Amino acid sequence: MQRACKQVILVERSFFSEGINMMTKKQIAQILAGTFFLTLSTGCLIKVNTPVKLPTNSQVAVDKLKFFVREKKVSSLSENRKTITLSIVAEDPDGGEVAVDWSMDKDFGTFNSTRGKNIQWTVTREGDYQVILTATVRGSIRKDDPDLAYFTIPVAGGKIQATELAPEITIAPQSLTLFRLPQNPAIPEEKLTAQLKNAAQLTATTYIYDAQTNEKIKQSGDFSEIKWLSDSPNIVVVDDNGFVKPADGSAIGAAVVTATSKTNSTSKAASMVSVQYLDTLVAFKSFSARKIDLNAPAPINLIASVSYSNPLDRDSLVHSADNQGITWSSSDLSIAQVSSNGVVTAPSDAQLGNAVITAKSNYDPSKIATLSIDVERN
Repeated sequence: MQRACKQVILVERSFFSEGINMMTKKQIAQILAGTFFLTLSTGCLIKVNTPVKLPTNSQVAVDKLKFFVREKKVSSLSENRKTITLSIVAEDPDGGEVAVDWSMDKDFGTFNSTRGKNIQWTVTREGDYQVILTATVRGSIRKDDPDLAYFTIPVAGGKIQATELAPEITIAPQSLTLFRLPQNPAIPEEKLTAQLKNAAQLTATTYIYDAQTNEKIKQSGDFSEIKWLSDSPNIVVVDDNGFVKPADGSAIGAAVVTATSKTNSTSKAASMVSVQYLDTLVAFKSFSARKIDLNAPAPINLIASVSYSNPLDRDSLVHSADNQGITWSSSDLSIAQVSSNGVVTAPSDAQLGNAVITAKSNYDPSKIATLSIDVERN
């Protein structure tokens, strides 16, 4: 029996019709899935330009079409990429119960159940192909006119290819600064503020799905799902729990620490971790003289002060110490020598002239103070 041809317009994935009775919901679902291109005969040729498949989340115009299916969901791809969770959100507009049955166009996998709104499908065949899984949704009253929802599952090398299904990841904080703190002298614990960290905990939050209810669940610190990596391990190291600290040595700079889903490497979040020194100042606090007379040689006692301040608040002095954490040196040992305590003397066979004494910070070797010492014979 031929039906009257009425205006039918397809706009993207939404279907509008002046006379919806001219097509069954099955035909409409096929059009929306891109599998149905010619609907009616005798003057009712409809040109359909639809995608090969619907996105993972597709809304259906329930009020217009009285579809049972309100939404379809795909989630929870297993770590071995063999099992995927599929769900149908369905409601009978007539108020009855809804039954969902599942089938596949190729016998390349198994369902944990072929009935229910939430099921899992597992790949059993190797190779590259795609499988179309169909959910047939029936109401308790209009059982002869079911809704169909299609899931196209791509498989490559026997593994499901669905990068969008990796758990969503966020990371906090997204940036932070760590400091290499001096060890000799060590800064008293009470002087270290919350800003002056030499280690920190990064927290990754993942969103997973319950296999039965398909509800999105937020989980903090799901370390079994996350792989941590520093792109500059000579600057920042990170352990399996997201704990970061400066690497051994004296390197400063920045590293990108990434939390990556073990399920799918395309799902990741990153934090920029910088390592720097405290602001360090070396200065001569006092000296007993600046000349040594070889006719009456006397040692010169030098006191150098090393002070540390927070580079984020340069007016804030963190700590200072005298003649600690310093390496002393002389520019000319034949003129003047200096001990590890900052005592300058002339050797017994000293040459006349000038030597530059340098006090260098062991903590930040770029920070020095210099003093010129003259050796004379008066």
